[in-house]
Amino acid sequence: MESKKEESRRERQGMKQQRKDQKQEMKKNKKLVKMQLKKCRYDHSDWSICDQATNTVTRNFTLREGEQDCEQSHTITITCDKFNRIQAWKAKKMDRKQKRKDEKLQMKQERKKKRKLVKEQRLKCKYDKENWSECDKTTYTVTRVLTLRDGEEEECEPTVIVTISCRKFERIQHWKARKIERKNDKKEKKMFIKEQKNIWKENKKIVKEQRRLGCSFDVTFSECDPISNMVTKSYIPTTDDNSCENRSFKYSCDLHERLMEKKRKRQDKRANRKIYRKEFRQQRLRI
Repeated sequence: MESKKEESRRERQGMKQQRKDQKQEMKKNKKLVKMQLKKCRYDHSDWSICDQATNTVTRNFTLREGEQDCEQSHTITITCDKFNRIQAWKAKKMDRKQKRKDEKLQMKQERKKKRKLVKEQRLKCKYDKENWSECDKTTYTVTRVLTLRDGEEEECEPTVIVTISCRKFERIQHWKARKIERKNDKKEKKMFIKEQKNIWKENKKIVKEQRRLGCSFDVTFSECDPISNMVTKSYIPTTDDNSCENRSFKYSCDLHERLMEKKRKRQDKRANRKIYRKEFRQQRLRI
């Protein structure tokens, strides 16, 4: 006859072996799921109610999209204790997310209130701004002192100290530099377009004067040069008169496109006018 100690020892060994087998099955199932999720897409059901006999819960997966190697259906089983731990962890995670959302909303509302107050003070009070201080490496912030210039002393503060992080200050300076660059680029483009228009107008005047004297020309345009971004317009004389000169000049591709669009619009207007006049004449004849 076996003693009670040996029986209890065998029972403990059996329980350990069952736990090991369950862990191995769970690992295999996880590997299968990870491999199949890359290739296969499954629809899963809700977790089943805890089975008190086996102390497990199950979940069924059915194939939605995938290759031929994908299994049509499979099930995952975990212990009830683990399922309860996962559910509690998910609930805590959702609570943390909700708290973060609430905190963000509160921060946004506080920022809006501060901005409103600052705007109201700006309308009532006028301040002289000093230069920003250097970045303080201990607090990693920069400060600026504002002194009152115009406004009622009862409502306006005599001095205001503004503090922002060094990182934000660098972003603001970078944004200001880019804004100035964009403004300068726009000015340069405008000046360049004006110069190109003046060149085009001068050459057009010369060609008009020659046409008044009895010259006729064939006008040709070259393709836009991608390197210089310029188009060449050339006037080739068709008459044998020596006073008629062969003339060519360059101007920007953007200006050429604009001029050609204007020309197309003028041609369309003329065509529409002709059509309208024909229709009007036909109506008068019918009357």
